Amino acid sequence: MDIIVAFMLLSGFFVAWNTGANDAANCIGVPVGANILRFRKAVILMAIFVVAGALLQGQRVMDTMGSGIVITNSIAYEQHHGAVPTEDVSAALEAWFPTGQVSDLATAVSLLAAGISVFLATKFGLPLSTSQSIVAAVAGVGVAVVGLQPELFRLALLGRIVGSWIISPILTMVTAFVIYKILLRLTRRMRRSLQWEQTLVYLVIVSSCYFAFSMGSNAFGAGLGPMVAKFPEMRTVIALISGATLAFGALIFGRRVTQSVGSEITALDYPGALAAQLAAGIGLQVFARFGVPVSSSQAIVGAVVGVGLVKGVGMVNLAQLKRIFASWFLTPLFAGVLAAALYWVLRLL
Repeated sequence: MDIIVAFMLLSGFFVAWNTGANDAANCIGVPVGANILRFRKAVILMAIFVVAGALLQGQRVMDTMGSGIVITNSIAYEQHHGAVPTEDVSAALEAWFPTGQVSDLATAVSLLAAGISVFLATKFGLPLSTSQSIVAAVAGVGVAVVGLQPELFRLALLGRIVGSWIISPILTMVTAFVIYKILLRLTRRMRRSLQWEQTLVYLVIVSSCYFAFSMGSNAFGAGLGPMVAKFPEMRTVIALISGATLAFGALIFGRRVTQSVGSEITALDYPGALAAQLAAGIGLQVFARFGVPVSSSQAIVGAVVGVGLVKGVGMVNLAQLKRIFASWFLTPLFAGVLAAALYWVLRLL
């Protein structure tokens, strides 16, 4: 196996490890924070459903990330712009991308930079989506290769992705707010029935699995996209290995982010946990159907905030939210700059 290809695969699995430590912790933060599931059992359930989501419904997001953000050949340029590229542009594309695709080195660097960025965010207990870091890293490598030439980037796609990072948490916040209101009314009618309490516990577990499945179809699929594009015939094998790596990352390094999501934004009761999980899963599914990679972290944080707002703004930990919002901006920026710098250095070597 070529050393660059091996480097790319190792970088991809490093991303999966950090996805487990950060993104996947979002799937279990709510039930663990609500004392419904033990951490280890929650991790096992999460890993199974994340891989299932990636294999059954993750292809559209994988295709989006696999096709790339940078235009790499004359055919893609003509399809994107509806015009034949000039001779200078065609010559430049052939020089930059001899195979007509992003090089294995560029893909490996993008994955490595994304993994490092998420690793650092996890170290500080901040929920950050791997898909955000990968998109930023891919864009950073693109700038390192072709420079600041907007006509060689799929700006419309980038705009949809970045726009989804704004829309997604708002969507899940509103959805969770409505679901939680409905569940509170049902709970009052049941008058603290023991059977209703037990039903809620099971529903929270089911909704956690649904959220994990949705994350697999979206955010986890985004991390697999570059590797699957290189080895499409090994899609299942890559997903299974990445899933095992994800579970290992969650077990070893995911407790801090789990705590941030599950208990440090707002206190969660069973109806609140159920509403947050359902809303986040629905949000990820909506964007997955359009092949748009969105942040599972933003989805669950938005949903948890929606639950908190039902109780009143005073029940939401605004200081913790400020730290999370800052990480959503700074970490992708860091991933893009790091990817560009790493590519320049490794290309010279």
